[in-house]
Amino acid sequence: LEYDKKEFEVELPNKYDTLYFIDDISSEVYMTGFSTSKNEIARYLRGYFFETKEEAEQHLKECKLLFTIKKWAKEKNDGWGPDWGNGFEDKYYIENLDMLRVNSATRINKFSKLPYFKSEKITQECIDLFGDEIIEVLC
Repeated sequence: LEYDKKEFEVELPNKYDTLYFIDDISSEVYMTGFSTSKNEIARYLRGYFFETKEEAEQHLKECKLLFTIKKWAKEKNDGWGPDWGNGFEDKYYIENLDMLRVNSATRINKFSKLPYFKSEKITQECIDLFGDEIIEVLC
């Protein structure tokens, strides 16, 4: 069966609409008027502009937290990475069901911004260390 497949196109802001961006050196949030230059359109389509200062600040918090947790997990996992072809290997992750808790999977790779861990102990350490910030920033 053929169906009418319509592609979604992101609507660009109007010229001079107020947007916010994060300076890549200082990490400060700045307000700007959108121009229709090729570079600004490319930046907008990559998600580098935000409609409010709060959205930009939230994005920055999320990026910092995820970067830190992924670096921490890489060190704690000591080179381990989940082998999704191995249905006998437990892969631990942080689950949010009214509270953060450790869960595991063997074959199902859930879409998650947070990394997988090689042990329940490491996963719980991550919750203990970053849990409050995970709740504040990601939940």
